[in-house]
Amino acid sequence: MTHDDTRRDDDTAPSASDAVRALWSDVGRQRAAANPLRGWLDSPLLESLYVNVATRAGDQFRTCALIERLGIPRGGRWLSIGCGSGAFELHLAQQGYFARMDALDIAPGAIAAAQQRAAALGITSVAFAVADVEQQRLPAAQYDVIVAAMGLHHLRKLEFFFEEATIALKPDGWLILDEFVGPSRWQWPDSQLAAMNTLLAALPAAYRRDMLTGQVRERVLRPSIQQMLDADPSESVRSAEIIPLLEQQFTVIERCDYGGTLLNMVLENIVGHFHADSPHDVALLRMMCAVEQVALQLGALSSDFTLLAARPTGRRLRQPALTFDDAGTRHVVYGLYEPEQTPQGRRFCWSAASAEFVLQRPPRARQIELEWAPPPVPRTVTLWVDGVARHAWRTPQAPAAGRWQRLRVPVGPAHRPDVTLRLTLDAPWRPSDVLGSADDRPLGIALGALRCH
Repeated sequence: MTHDDTRRDDDTAPSASDAVRALWSDVGRQRAAANPLRGWLDSPLLESLYVNVATRAGDQFRTCALIERLGIPRGGRWLSIGCGSGAFELHLAQQGYFARMDALDIAPGAIAAAQQRAAALGITSVAFAVADVEQQRLPAAQYDVIVAAMGLHHLRKLEFFFEEATIALKPDGWLILDEFVGPSRWQWPDSQLAAMNTLLAALPAAYRRDMLTGQVRERVLRPSIQQMLDADPSESVRSAEIIPLLEQQFTVIERCDYGGTLLNMVLENIVGHFHADSPHDVALLRMMCAVEQVALQLGALSSDFTLLAARPTGRRLRQPALTFDDAGTRHVVYGLYEPEQTPQGRRFCWSAASAEFVLQRPPRARQIELEWAPPPVPRTVTLWVDGVARHAWRTPQAPAAGRWQRLRVPVGPAHRPDVTLRLTLDAPWRPSDVLGSADDRPLGIALGALRCH
């Protein structure tokens, strides 16, 4: 998936986020109630035969082995992103790795299940909370370790998260990822898809019977983008971009790729047929692991899953100005549409009725400058700076077309390295209602630039 494709997904971000919350609330509750062997990483047998070998984990859980191998100090404050129903976080708590952990997830149902689990175990060191980390500002220099276990590949705004993680980690902090980093939106290349189906076809029919549907699986299919959006708008939305973006701001200290390139999809909903007490099952599973491992070692395929630890370089990529000269979204939390161009060639973006942005805040900055053009209908606009309403104004009944205005708003001394700006309208407007256009977007004002002075 290209970066531009991802931005088009953002046009439906509010409804997509609602769907993701509902979906993963249900998944969180289901996983808390039972632990069916559905995915390849649910199998203790496969973990011991293959994953633990690739990640040098021995008899330990792979993330714990990495933490201990690197000598990451115990205690301190940790953060978990995309915690789901909390099994991973509570396991780390039981091992005594931290004094306190903040664990965040977008799904209220998953968080409720995690809180119930923690209460049942008597664990008080983990604070589970509902939060959208694509919008969540993190406290500066507060965390010793940030972990993400299969949560990061659900984020559209990876740039925003990595910048926040850079700010939130202490200078000697760690970022630990256990992630799917394969093709975005599961758009497997033909060579990978062909290898999956060759391996699936080699299995006896009894092993290919789907444990959910009861049907014998015949093929692994490449889903369409629309099918992925319908099933889960967040699934692997930009997974292939995780490592390249991480490396812009972090130094990878250790990385253990552990495959899943074939086994992930081939064993989906059938991995429960392989039992550790059956020599035949074990031999068959070993054969499948060997096939994938040979393909990876020869370079015919690349690993879709990785476990890594990285440290922040201190490099900041946000800028003190947003000019819309390109389609970059690093500054944006939410609420901007695609860049457009006026007949005079000026580039701008329409905002949504509520839009939020993040700019780097120079230490001596005392003003925010906003270049904007009003909508063709009267609206009350409020500008918020770091959560405080700093300015409100009413747009005219019939503004002059293409009339750009400049507003400067004072801000107080900097208490963190960024400033959060939020623009809200008392009501959105739609071009289809006002201009007779087919454009049905709920819009706010037009933005030409945002700057810190």
